[in-house]
This record gives sequence, C-alpha cells and structure tokens, in this order.
Amino acid sequence: MVAAVAGAVVVAGATAVATAGGRHTVAASVRHASPSGVASAASRPRYEITLPKALDGGRYTLVRDDSSQLTKAVGASERTWRGGQYRADGGGLLQFGGAYGKVNDDPASDRAQLLSGSASAPDTTVTVKPSDFTVAGADTTFTCQVAVFSKNGRRTAFQECAWADADTWGTVLETTQASAAVPLRKMADLTAEVRGEVRVSS
Repeated sequence: MVAAVAGAVVVAGATAVATAGGRHTVAASVRHASPSGVASAASRPRYEITLPKALDGGRYTLVRDDSSQLTKAVGASERTWRGGQYRADGGGLLQFGGAYGKVNDDPASDRAQLLSGSASAPDTTVTVKPSDFTVAGADTTFTCQVAVFSKNGRRTAFQECAWADADTWGTVLETTQASAAVPLRKMADLTAEVRGEVRVSS
C-alpha cells in the first residue's frame, strides 16, 4: 500500500474504495505496476491512452484528472499513465486508470495483476471472483470482479474490470451500494465502451 489519494486514483490494481468526508478515497497498490513484455523500436505501441472530457457516450463527465498523481504513485515506469474520476448526472462514480508505452506479451497475466490488489487490501473482500468476458466488437478479453470494502459499519461495493492488449493497459471501477446486485456482463460492456473512447491511434 503506497498511496491513498483523496478523489480517485486507479492504479494496478485499485485496492479499496471508502467514503471519507463525503468524498471517495482509493487506496492503491502498485506492486504489480510493471506489466510483462519487452518493447523494441520495431514494436512500438500503435495506440495511446487519453482522458476524454466524457465517457460512455456522454453519460459520465470528467470531474478530476488524476494522471499526475497516478504517475507519481507508480514511480519510474516505461509507461505513460492517464487516470481520472468521472461522475454521472445521477451521481454514479466511475474511475478510470490506464497506460501505454510498453508492449504486452502476456495480456492474461497482466489483467490478473491489475485486479490482484483488491484481494490483499485491508478491510476488503473479493465477493465475486474474476471472470473473463468477450464483448461484441472488441478485439480483446475483459476480466471483471466484485469486491466489498467494509469499515466502521460502512460497506462499499465496487465492480472493476481490466483489459491488457498488445498496446494498452487499463482498469475501470464503478462503486455501488453494497447490497446491490452487480451484473459483471454489464460492467464488461461498459469497460469495452470506455476502452473504445480512451484508446486512440498513436
């Protein structure tokens, strides 16, 4: 546990979401911040990660750019990091973190690493184990899980999905009421939509 940033900083992987003073706090682990794979001049990534002003067709609006905090939390890295907090008109919170700049050669392992922080985070339990999803129109696999952060009688559930393709790496996290049913298929669809909006040709 190397960072606890007020607002939203999603790192590989986001480990807990709590409510403090009416704001969300993400405790982030960067133990797996260096994905596998070795880049060469001949295999430079074809895509970059951006931080749009809105996501999911305008449903979520950017309210906080955490890219600099995310970069600082990760430290020296062969990747360029982008991250931020988005909020829907109805008050829903979505957190995105992603990176580019180092080619992946083991995407399945990288997806597992992105989600692994939640399993070992204090006061956090993974309630729905990671499952892989494919989404029509997306050329990659998404791995999703659900975890619950409990402290001082308060419980916050968060559903999170990760992708790691040849060129980019990212996580999408959305908080819900702990008692709410969380359809991971729907979360995978949302993550695919986000990936399509943040990932651009380099």
